[in-house]
Amino acid sequence: MTRFRLDHGEAFNAAIAGLQRRFRAIQRQATNNQKEIINDEFATDIHGAIAEATVAKVLGLYCNLSSSDRAIADVGHNVEVRSSTRLTAAMPIRPRDKDDYKYYFVVGIYPDLRIVGWQWGRVCKQDKYYVSKDRNGQTLKTPYWSVPQSDLIHELIHVEIDELI
Repeated sequence: MTRFRLDHGEAFNAAIAGLQRRFRAIQRQATNNQKEIINDEFATDIHGAIAEATVAKVLGLYCNLSSSDRAIADVGHNVEVRSSTRLTAAMPIRPRDKDDYKYYFVVGIYPDLRIVGWQWGRVCKQDKYYVSKDRNGQTLKTPYWSVPQSDLIHELIHVEIDELI
């Protein structure tokens, strides 16, 4: 796990971006992952935006905090960030998530955030990670994958070199 801190100004700007996201979501009556309209997810959006800014700073890449376009990556051109305030949480991956993107997982609450690691979307979508029922055994409206922290790649920078033919 890598600890890394944004300075307070960077975190404040990310928090403002999180507030903007929530207000846009309320305006368009966005639904959560279980297809329910939820207006009170301000903390989730703020923590998520701060996590994205943290990953961007660590990787030295641009962070797309201001756009509501889901087709644009959170960071750089192919990095998505997942976060949880729970230190032991697993990383969630949704069916709409792109197979060829890297998914970084951040846990904690600002200023104490930890970048746990990352994994390719296609690797996260294995049967062994698939979750189709909730804790009470009820079928989820929108199943997802849940990747344990132990199965993430813990090196933050990963370079792939294409073989020259």
